[in-house]
Amino acid sequence: MDRPIVVNSVLCFIHNFRSHPLLDALIQSYFSKSLFDTAQNTLIEILLDQTKEFEDDELHDFSLIELFDKVVSTLKPSPLFVAADLTTLPMVLISDKNQSKSVIDEIHQLRFYIQSTLENQTKK
Repeated sequence: MDRPIVVNSVLCFIHNFRSHPLLDALIQSYFSKSLFDTAQNTLIEILLDQTKEFEDDELHDFSLIELFDKVVSTLKPSPLFVAADLTTLPMVLISDKNQSKSVIDEIHQLRFYIQSTLENQTKK
């Protein structure tokens, strides 16, 4: 069976950083209230559509991360969370200054690789 795909940048972020100890604070730092609410409503809609275990009113009492965990643990196969626009996701977590330098270095390396590949193709 194919995994359902959920396009939502907040949920994609949660999926990628679920084990981070400051996940809740990071979500509130990086994403607007409207994006947060959209993610929460998306998870509630998924749970209501896919299971008969929950009532709409009781789901609103759960935090976004709790809803995410319920979706992942309840649905088999669990959805694949993706972002339609990568620019909506933070490149580097605020708390990790050392990683930001390595990410920028990787971007520069990719740029040079792409540039050299394009130059080689134009020579052919």
